[in-house]
Amino acid sequence: MPTLDENNSSIKRALVTGSSGNIGSTLVPRLLAEGWEVFGVTSRPGISSHPLFHEIYFNWHAPKKILVPQIDVIFHLASQNSAYEARENVVKNVTNTLLSFVTIIESVKESGSRPVLIQTGSISEYGLEMPASTDTSYPNPQTFYECSKLTTQVYGDQYVRENIVSQNFVLRLSNVYGNNQRTDGAQRGFLDRCIRLGISGQPLTYFGTGNYVRDYIHIQDVINALLTCYEYRRKLEHRSYDIGTNVATSVFEMLQIVIREIDDIAKIRTKLYQKDFPANSYDIEKRNGFVRQTTFGYETGWKAKITLSEGIRESVYSIFTRDSKI
Repeated sequence: MPTLDENNSSIKRALVTGSSGNIGSTLVPRLLAEGWEVFGVTSRPGISSHPLFHEIYFNWHAPKKILVPQIDVIFHLASQNSAYEARENVVKNVTNTLLSFVTIIESVKESGSRPVLIQTGSISEYGLEMPASTDTSYPNPQTFYECSKLTTQVYGDQYVRENIVSQNFVLRLSNVYGNNQRTDGAQRGFLDRCIRLGISGQPLTYFGTGNYVRDYIHIQDVINALLTCYEYRRKLEHRSYDIGTNVATSVFEMLQIVIREIDDIAKIRTKLYQKDFPANSYDIEKRNGFVRQTTFGYETGWKAKITLSEGIRESVYSIFTRDSKI
């Protein structure tokens, strides 16, 4: 890793936390392709051998300070991703999210960089009902998962006031899907898991009526939003933004598209079953959650470009053709 005084001002530098995760493993190659020098904070080494990529090992369960060179931006993507795992072990959740975040920012503090901080959140932070006016509406977290995400965002604001980071932006994402590059089967999202299950010949299951709606956004549109946020950092008028497609699709409708595309591309008939929600399910699972409008688009010109049908078809084709070669 370069030492702290080796910052080449002609090359933009990014610190990506969770660089081997769902969004991080897609963002890192994009940054490298655009000429960035990237420092990836991860517990799983081996994501890239690119000469401009530097891995920084980090144990999220026992966070310790790391050596961070001068950087321009932090893309903070790492977090606990299961509300149920967070409920099962709250101390572990706080350690993985808040304590790890603070430890990393305190490490950045020692470099004297004052970078821009861009965090990813979730529209689930709004609680059981999406507000009529989004972006600036007050969150209403329903799980420890959302509580921990919101807390890191509040700490980000304080780090701005303490002059440790220059700006703190939060992009609250709708339901992200479309990471087809990970071969370890570690897809986090329900949609991605369903595609893999269907291609492997296993049945799909939905809970309840399946009529509750979601806003499914392709991961490439999310990457574009993250880079747009940095590009427009000096023109943005707000601190937090909702990132989605403005299209509501029921879970049942989404599964029908998945089944249709798997049948068309892989020639596999996928069975679909319905079950009642488990007794310990959070009520937030049954909510309608989608982005009705986005101030971010008004301020930057960004908009989601990949439709759900296009994204699912591309995912099915990519995963099926790759798995067929194994």
